[in-house]
Amino acid sequence: MKKTSARFIRTLQIGTCAAACLAAGLPMAAAQDDITGTLVMEGQPEAVPTDIRQSTVKIFTTSRGPDLTRPWTRQQATDSTGSGLVIDGGRILTNAHVVEYGQQIFVQPYLTSQRLAARVVARNTGIDLALLELEDPDSIDGVPMAALAADLPDIGDKANALGYPMGGEELSITEGIVSRIEFVGYQAGTLGLRIQVDAALNPGNSGGPVTVDGEVIGLTFSGISQADNIGYIIPNEEIRLFLDDVKDGDIDGRPFLRESFDNTRNPGVRAKLGLTSELEGMVVSEEVEGNPLKSWDVVTSIAGRSIDSQGLVSLTDDLRLYFEYFVEHGLNDDDTITLGVLRNGEQIEVRSPVVRGDDDFFEELDNTYPSYMVFGPLVFTPVYQRHVYGLGVDRLAARQSPIARLAYTGKDEDAEIQEYVIMAGGLLNHRVNLAYEIPPFSTLKSINDTTITSLEHCVKTLKELANSSEEFITFEFYDRGADRLVYKRTDILDSIEAVLNENGIRRPISPDLAELWPELGE
Repeated sequence: MKKTSARFIRTLQIGTCAAACLAAGLPMAAAQDDITGTLVMEGQPEAVPTDIRQSTVKIFTTSRGPDLTRPWTRQQATDSTGSGLVIDGGRILTNAHVVEYGQQIFVQPYLTSQRLAARVVARNTGIDLALLELEDPDSIDGVPMAALAADLPDIGDKANALGYPMGGEELSITEGIVSRIEFVGYQAGTLGLRIQVDAALNPGNSGGPVTVDGEVIGLTFSGISQADNIGYIIPNEEIRLFLDDVKDGDIDGRPFLRESFDNTRNPGVRAKLGLTSELEGMVVSEEVEGNPLKSWDVVTSIAGRSIDSQGLVSLTDDLRLYFEYFVEHGLNDDDTITLGVLRNGEQIEVRSPVVRGDDDFFEELDNTYPSYMVFGPLVFTPVYQRHVYGLGVDRLAARQSPIARLAYTGKDEDAEIQEYVIMAGGLLNHRVNLAYEIPPFSTLKSINDTTITSLEHCVKTLKELANSSEEFITFEFYDRGADRLVYKRTDILDSIEAVLNENGIRRPISPDLAELWPELGE
């Protein structure tokens, strides 16, 4: 049964945070407080209580990300800094991107030069949150543990962002106002609440707390580098959901509807659907087999709340949120949500099932390293979302890659191909490749006319051919411009050792696949 991802539709409807993750910077009108050594606004009373300052820490991360062109190795180590907040139990909240692929993580408490070793105990890339604990929990004794405010702030509230941005070593506090609250796309198709503030932003404060009236309202996580003073905060509601979600050691994520929806603002659409001026809602543009919602259904309400023609629902007199926000808050005991639906002019009620987590066809690496197999001069790896982002859908479509068609779709449990396989980069240098040309990251179609359905299938197929009496091994690709590669079986097997030595490859197959072909490379 096909599961339809709404990543692309949601992106068009409500937008995503398209900026690099940044941090709060220091405004010009700041002065040094001679007593505390922290930064406060000149001429203003202390806006941030001392205990919140003391619970704001600096995070140092040494990371080594994956190298998608050479998946048997990793990128060079890089050092970065971010911010975090000590919460109950001495745990530390920060952004997932601050500690992504962290090989070493250290925490520096407020007004000290200590660097305390820490490790990640939970992370959710989609909502960009991570939870750390210190290797020696007693080392943070005496540091206050910040409490999270119970309610959302109001638009126009004065906000203070704390953290350790570039430009200095000590704690920085910047001031702005809460300018917008929305339910929008985060990363990897994840939807969540987001607060916008107009504080100045600089790299380094990601993961630091933001306060209103002396209470923490959320964590800084990103900004828009092309705009002035637009920064984004992960509010406490998302933080609490994350903390509850990770208690069992797994990340389930927010529940969401699997269908895709369009707005009903166009007069032609409204006329076709028979919508009066008093009746609004979102129309189902792509249904999910087996679910009660059908194409051209108009979802007019969710959990008893009316939906307008843009998909917005009133939460308070001054705040409207995208209707899928109310899935979490109106969920029935059987993991369904009650929807009011206009179908063929008749108003009905359905209970639609929801799913949690990511249902995209291509998986996220999510702080792990890619699977791979090196077979002579060929390096194969599954397609990950990082490939899609890096190569671009338009570029993939231009060379007729199936990746473009599946970039915004969900998994299809009945499909023959459950995982597409690509060449990692291009061909490795060896004389058996004489005159062959192939675009980097070309998608493998078949080996000796056998359609490849996963990397595991690729490994098993090549192992069988290597141990056979076949004279040739032929590789075909979907991509325009990719040559059909034909090798004498004995020649490509003889090339394995030379290629591994030339490229310094110690493991020709990733650990998760090694048991399928333990003799490879021996």
